[in-house]
Amino acid sequence: MIFTTIITPILLLPDQIAALALSVPSKPPDNNHQHVIFPYNNNHRHSPPKAHIPGFISLGDSYSAGIGTRPDLPSPSSPCRQGLGAYPYLLASPLLPNRTSHQWLSCTGATTLDLLSSLPPSPDSSQIDAFNPSSPVVPAFATLSIGGNDLDFFSLLNACVFRFYGPFPSESCDDALRKVEDILSNQNSQKLKLRIRLILLEILDKIPWEYHPDFFITVTGYARFFNENTTECDDVSFGVWTSSTSGLLPKKTAGTKLTQSTRQKMNSFVLKANTLLSSVIDEVNASFSLGRNNNPKIVFVDYDLSFSGHRFCEPGVAKEPDYDRADTWFFLPGGKDVDQAGNVYSSSTTPKEEEDEDDEYGDGDGVGYIDPDRCWEDALENGDWGEKALCLMAKAKKEDPGLKLIKHCRHHCQQENKKGRAVWRSTRKRKPGDSMWLTPTYYGKTFHPRSAGHEAIRDNIFQVWEEHGYLRT
Repeated sequence: MIFTTIITPILLLPDQIAALALSVPSKPPDNNHQHVIFPYNNNHRHSPPKAHIPGFISLGDSYSAGIGTRPDLPSPSSPCRQGLGAYPYLLASPLLPNRTSHQWLSCTGATTLDLLSSLPPSPDSSQIDAFNPSSPVVPAFATLSIGGNDLDFFSLLNACVFRFYGPFPSESCDDALRKVEDILSNQNSQKLKLRIRLILLEILDKIPWEYHPDFFITVTGYARFFNENTTECDDVSFGVWTSSTSGLLPKKTAGTKLTQSTRQKMNSFVLKANTLLSSVIDEVNASFSLGRNNNPKIVFVDYDLSFSGHRFCEPGVAKEPDYDRADTWFFLPGGKDVDQAGNVYSSSTTPKEEEDEDDEYGDGDGVGYIDPDRCWEDALENGDWGEKALCLMAKAKKEDPGLKLIKHCRHHCQQENKKGRAVWRSTRKRKPGDSMWLTPTYYGKTFHPRSAGHEAIRDNIFQVWEEHGYLRT
């Protein structure tokens, strides 16, 4: 036999997941099957494998969908906000020139529940249920990015960075930090770890792995947002609101300061999330013998170090948020996309009638077409960061109609929200609540990798594949 397996009992218990999450301890990983993280070499781009690839599957969240990347190109899946600068698309370019056998199911807002075939709301929305294991032949591998939405990174960014709800926050930055820390605590993280474990096993089971021993899964982590060692950002806020003509908001930015302490805590959560992912992978790999080239069934790609020098608050950046800094590999609200070659990609041109039109909403924030009383339920269901941001902004404007956008955001907000409003006017969907699918990608892409970052992720994947011997001819 090629594999020794102990996974069958786990796969037989999907209906008992809630109980398992509370009662089953994590199995200690086999030291002989530990994953290996290779340091990324920024000066060397790793070439793609030269083996023939019949096809592959891409699953996961917005980091795999590539929201906001290459927005001037037609996206294959608007509802999921897939961008053509995303690393799955970049992997497909050299491996699958015709792209017909790339099943790209990654979707912005996806959580572990959206992938599992054994939990609600599947089967209608399960990514695992959706992929075809033999279309047209068995895929060579799967890529996966998942976990960030389960940790509610959006609430953290809202409370500690952007304050989309302005002076009417539902929770403070400290509250949001404690919430994520609690999710990542050893006891509470067991439920999330078990769901990720089941995702990996369900993917392998559907292929099925017994008959296709060369199939493997590549799981990508996340990157820290900030340089936490500088002091230039200690008095900086990325808050989107400034003074209010109503007098309800003091004439200062409605956002918290990005002190070293705050940046360190937010960064630590990213590192803990990566550790959680890699530990689950180690546990699952311990259930299998090594493959033909002594490679594990699942490999974790930790690309965080490759973002060094390309985060927010880097040394020498005069003032954050810096919309003109091409070396920042994360999106700002309304910021343009850029790749490592310096090519800049902007969104499609604003319609002429919208450019010339007086702004009926007062200051160009353009959130007036969103129903603040009904939008949050839709936003939570979809999980889209952009929907949540725009809904909170609409709620803030309802509380204080005199709120003004801060200068660095105003122009981008005006242009992007005018586009959303133009589409909203042209559609026949005029019922309250129907507008959320029109939310500009402008908000949802915030703090996601730009094309340059996705290129680094792709190169990390190629490097790890090369070191592990995947896809060798």
